[in-house]
Amino acid sequence: MKRGKFLRNSCLLRLGQEQGIVILMETSKFVGQNNWQKFFVDAINKSRLNHAYLFSGPAHIGKKTFVYDLAQRMLCSDKMAGSKKCGKCSSCLSIRINSETSKIYHIDLVVLEQPLDESITDIDKVRHFIEELSKTPAIGKYRVAIVNNLDKLSQQSLNLLLKTLEEPPSSVIILLVVELVQNLPMTVISRVQHCQMSPVSRNEVFKFLNDLGLDHSTSEELAAISAGRPGLAIRWLKNKNEFKVYKKTAEDFLKLLRKEHFDQFAFTESIAKETQLSRLELLALLQHWLLVVRDILLVSANEPGLIVHRTYISQIEQMTDKGGTQKWINIIRALELAQQRIRRYGNRRLVINSFFIKI
Repeated sequence: MKRGKFLRNSCLLRLGQEQGIVILMETSKFVGQNNWQKFFVDAINKSRLNHAYLFSGPAHIGKKTFVYDLAQRMLCSDKMAGSKKCGKCSSCLSIRINSETSKIYHIDLVVLEQPLDESITDIDKVRHFIEELSKTPAIGKYRVAIVNNLDKLSQQSLNLLLKTLEEPPSSVIILLVVELVQNLPMTVISRVQHCQMSPVSRNEVFKFLNDLGLDHSTSEELAAISAGRPGLAIRWLKNKNEFKVYKKTAEDFLKLLRKEHFDQFAFTESIAKETQLSRLELLALLQHWLLVVRDILLVSANEPGLIVHRTYISQIEQMTDKGGTQKWINIIRALELAQQRIRRYGNRRLVINSFFIKI
C-alpha cells in the first residue's frame, strides 16, 4: 500500500498580524490520502461499497476528517459526483455543519462518539445506536454510521456491536475510526475492510502551508516538526504557545538524556501520578521522545536532512557522541515497549524508570 495522505481543514487560520489587524484565511484543501480517495470514488461510482470500513493511523493525519467527508459523499444522490458531494441534491442540501464544532448533521447520518480516555459503560447508548441503524434511509440510498475511537468501547458494548458489524442492514454503511488497530480484537478486524492511513510526506505538508501564505522558513519548520501530521501543523498555526511548549519538550528531553539516573528518576516522580499527567498525555510525551531519539539515530546514520527537530540540530549532534546507531535503535525499542506497557495500564513509575535504566 502506498503512503496515504489526507487532510481537510475548513476552519479559519490566524496567519499573522499587521498593524493590529488579524489576517485570516479560510482553506478547504485536502492534503493526501490520494490512494484512498481514488479507491472510494471508484467504489461509489461502481456501487461496490462494502458494509463496513475501519480507518486507522496516527493522530492528526486526518482520519476523522476523511471519514466525515466520505460520509457526505456516500449520502450524496449523485453517484458520479467524484470525490466531493454534489452540493445540489436533496440529500446534500439537508447536510448541516456546526461552524463552531465542525460537527456534521444529517437525518441519515448516525454517530457514536467515545471519550478518548475512558471506556463507555452506558450500554444503552450503543443499543440506541444499533436501533438507529435499523431504520430505512429517509432521503438517499444509504444510512451512514460512524463510530469514533472504537477501541474505547467497553467490552460489553463491543460485543453488542459485533453482530451488527457482521450482518448490518443492507442500506447501512459503517465507518469505524481508531488510532491503533492493535487495540482491537481480531473478531472486529475480520468483519470489516481495513483502510490504514499513513503520515503525509514533508514536501506535501510544506506545499500546503506555503500555499496558505506562510513564509518559506515557517512552512519548512512546521512541515518538519509535525512529522507527517498536517492536523498538528494547523493546530500550531492557531495556537503558537502550544507550538512553543512542544518544541520546549524536545529540548527538555535532550537535556534529560544527558543527566544522571538520580535526575531522571526525579523527573519520573514529577509525572508519576494521573493527576499530574493523564495516561493519554503520557503516551503523547513518549511518542514525542520517540521522534527525538529517531532524530538522533538519523544524525548518527549521517542523514541529518531527514530529522524533525531541526531547531535543536546542535544538541542532537552532541548526543551522537554517546553511542552508535545500535544504541539509539535499542532506545527506540525501549520507548516502544514503554508505550505498550502504559497502554496496558502498567505502573508508570516502574515503566519510565525502567526506560531510563536501559539508556
